Amino acid sequence: SLGPAAAVGMPQPTLPMAPLASVAREPAQTLTLGSELSLSEQSRIGVALAMSRLPRLENSPDIGRVQFSLAYGDFSADMATQMIRKGMESVSPWWSSMDLGVSWRTPWSGIISVGARNLFSSGDPPRLGNSPVAEANEADAFSRTPYVRYEQDF
Repeated sequence: SLGPAAAVGMPQPTLPMAPLASVAREPAQTLTLGSELSLSEQSRIGVALAMSRLPRLENSPDIGRVQFSLAYGDFSADMATQMIRKGMESVSPWWSSMDLGVSWRTPWSGIISVGARNLFSSGDPPRLGNSPVAEANEADAFSRTPYVRYEQDF
């Protein structure tokens, strides 16, 4: 996820299509790699990579995500890009996008995050569902979505 993951020090790549109702319960084959480097007591950088396949879907797309994070003290910033393409033999993605977010860890153990999913995108989102409900959920998942999020540790 963007924002808060880096604020607590762990980049956590996610399956980009998880919000889709038509594939949310599908088992995914996922390879995830991530690392974080402390530059000083207060600053760190991180990178995370994830590749996923949904093997039970006909014409299963390959889903890739790269996330970079940068943190200094209680502030962090994340940039993630995801790509969906049809099989390893295809070089051109069906769809790709970029997410950006910034977070602040408050003195009272909260996290305030501001950002946008799919801030920039190119290509046509793949159609994975056959019903109007699935198509509506896919439109929501692939659209530009600004957010303000608050999390509280108790």
